[in-house]
Amino acid sequence: MVGNQEYIDASEKTLISASNSVQRSNTAHASLLNASMNLLEFQKFVIIRCSHEHIKEYRKKILNFEKIIFYFIDNEVSDIPKSLIEKKPQGNFTAYICEGFKCLNPIRDFDNLCKELTKI
Repeated sequence: MVGNQEYIDASEKTLISASNSVQRSNTAHASLLNASMNLLEFQKFVIIRCSHEHIKEYRKKILNFEKIIFYFIDNEVSDIPKSLIEKKPQGNFTAYICEGFKCLNPIRDFDNLCKELTKI
């Protein structure tokens, strides 16, 4: 999510180093197998910037989108990773739909976000 290649490289090295063990006993390594599948396929995720009071409300409304990971960041929070600083709040609600290291243009309305998510 933060776009740091060092983390991706470390994940890949971990999976490679464990591959012999996984091949010998794949059922005992279900979490590791899941992690390797996620490494092969970029995950879609949404970064939502909104006020703290609305986070709970929006979380309830997005339960239908099971295959998408959502990250909520309070508009007032400033101590966030450097790669997320560019995902600035633009008003009361701002959402960024991302896949891998690329994000679409910001969406400034919750209903428009839901429309976009139904296309995924």
